[in-house]
Amino acid sequence: MIKNLYEPEAHYLPLAIRDIPPLNDKEYVEQYYGDHQVQPYCLPPVRHTQKRVVYWVVEYEPLLDSSDMTFDDWIRIAKDIRKSYHEYDGFVVLHGTDTLAYTASALSFMMENLGKPVVLTGAQIPVAEVRSDGRENLIGALIVAANFDIPEVTVYFNNKLLRGNRCTKLDNSGLAAFDSPNMNPLASMDISINIKYESIFRSGNISHFRVQDNLCRNVSILRIFPSISIECVSFTFLY
Repeated sequence: MIKNLYEPEAHYLPLAIRDIPPLNDKEYVEQYYGDHQVQPYCLPPVRHTQKRVVYWVVEYEPLLDSSDMTFDDWIRIAKDIRKSYHEYDGFVVLHGTDTLAYTASALSFMMENLGKPVVLTGAQIPVAEVRSDGRENLIGALIVAANFDIPEVTVYFNNKLLRGNRCTKLDNSGLAAFDSPNMNPLASMDISINIKYESIFRSGNISHFRVQDNLCRNVSILRIFPSISIECVSFTFLY
């Protein structure tokens, strides 16, 4: 952290969560994966679920501040998921909060015929801090991705699972940073895990999963407000 701001640090997260008991059951990993050259991580047993959640962490190089991400980074994430699509039950993308909603929305339209959960999450306070929402957000995202049939790109934050292309960041300083205006969460983590299956989108065909990476980059947003002049609108489209 510099000047009271957080910055990405290579290899920080994989090393940190290795030693955080709620994120990694070391005894289980050693018992069942001790002979693996690259050992996974494993959540402790989770109440109301049937599976042990075993997961691997892939860290990008270089690590980016999310405010520096571009179309090319969205394409990279989508292609990496496609590459490993048949090897895992679900995917969790750890992302900075500044542009997390943009990435979630982009991936939701790029991933066609998606049949597995893709959950984006992040943190207002990093996982290794004494006070951190990062641990709970990561645990919740892993539980959703591993246990539930939710074949959408979603955002998990502050005990809520939100549709990826319907959420936005509303608060820079609070832990409930994301919400979906005019749409209820797809799931909530309360004492019980409540999934609203009737709200979950499911593909109407059985076509193979594919990634649409031919993206138009010449798109802008014109916000209309009372008394906007014709000249302003014309300037936007002509120049």
